[in-house]
Amino acid sequence: GDQMGEKVVFFVDGKGSSFAKMEEEAVSNTALKREALLLWVRRHGEGFAKVRIGADGYGGNALFATDDIAENELIGVIPYSMTFSPEGIVHATSMKQMLQEFYADVTVPPEIVTCMFLLKEQHAGEQSFFAP
Repeated sequence: GDQMGEKVVFFVDGKGSSFAKMEEEAVSNTALKREALLLWVRRHGEGFAKVRIGADGYGGNALFATDDIAENELIGVIPYSMTFSPEGIVHATSMKQMLQEFYADVTVPPEIVTCMFLLKEQHAGEQSFFAP
């Protein structure tokens, strides 16, 4: 980058792009990913009509109410088959038998089994149940 006044300018393919512009694009991309996740959860789960996903202020994501939610009102339900828990992974994959055997084997850490599942789903790309 080259400093011009107080702004650092980056040159890519002969075009200047400020860090602020790149950060703005990243934020926009993150917002799109959050919206895609919420749409996916609504399609496969139950509820989630009165919430949005946003930054939690600690580097992660959280649900925020978009409307009043009454005491004891159901916010949403996510079936185990949609989670990365041992129960969800075993039910959501063609690797069911193998994963059950690994989870039953106390010498194999459960985190390793979960990583195997995540790698399989990542390899499946858009064909994965968990896409996008």
